[in-house]
Amino acid sequence: MAKYKVGDVVRVKQTLDYGSGGLGFLDTMEHRCGTAVTISKVFEADFHLFDEPAYYLKEEDGGLQYYWTESWLEPLEGEDRMKIYGAQP
Repeated sequence: MAKYKVGDVVRVKQTLDYGSGGLGFLDTMEHRCGTAVTISKVFEADFHLFDEPAYYLKEEDGGLQYYWTESWLEPLEGEDRMKIYGAQP
């Protein structure tokens, strides 16, 4: 079951395992590392395509859609969460 849902704001990890989840990380995705992004679509793990949940992001550039594996993402915490959600840490 997917850890994140549509509308969740998460961060793309700064350091990635490029081959994790059964998907490959492309150079054109690298500019997202360390940035906060919004989940726009969730794909449950499917042994035909990938071995962990994957996501599309709202912030995709130029209409390109990349799969982002769950292991490449992390929840926002502390001050970063407050900036996005206006919540207490």
